[in-house]
Amino acid sequence: MPHKLKSDKDKSGLHASFCKITGYQIPLSYFLGADCYGVKHGGEFVGGFVIKKDHLFNLRSFQEIPLPLLVSSLPYNEYGNRTADITGYFLKDKRYGLKLTWFFVKTIVLYDSKYFVYSYDVSNTRLGNYYAAGDPTLLYSGVPARIEGYTEDQPPVNVEVLSKWGIVKIFLYRTRKMFFDLSQKRSA
Repeated sequence: MPHKLKSDKDKSGLHASFCKITGYQIPLSYFLGADCYGVKHGGEFVGGFVIKKDHLFNLRSFQEIPLPLLVSSLPYNEYGNRTADITGYFLKDKRYGLKLTWFFVKTIVLYDSKYFVYSYDVSNTRLGNYYAAGDPTLLYSGVPARIEGYTEDQPPVNVEVLSKWGIVKIFLYRTRKMFFDLSQKRSA
């Protein structure tokens, strides 16, 4: 079952699994300084996610917005210290998909932040459509600023922010779609 990771050793294991499975390098320090949640199978992490709450300028997704735009256009009064960053979400073993997703939603609902910021490649339209079910607010679209963990230039990204209710809406949309797809397969 998914659970919150308490030790740096477990957080390091989650980090290693995330980087290996996704091929995306996020610095270990980001995992060590955040709330990490994971699910293990056979001693290896097969899924998980990270939530970091800090000053906005220390949140990874906000760091991807070029500084002049970040300073001039960010609705700081709205998001302020009520925003956390979601990153490092991955799932290797689909058997844990619903369990991990339900755990994720429950964690978000109980978390003390009101908003959650994240980013994804602009070219990943499928993921963009998935997030669209939660009615996110687009904060930035374009080439990301280079931050720790980027070894080369990155493709354009969308940086978006969702409320807790938006994340619940995505979960409900995903669950309904899953059951609809299953019923279509059975009737075929």
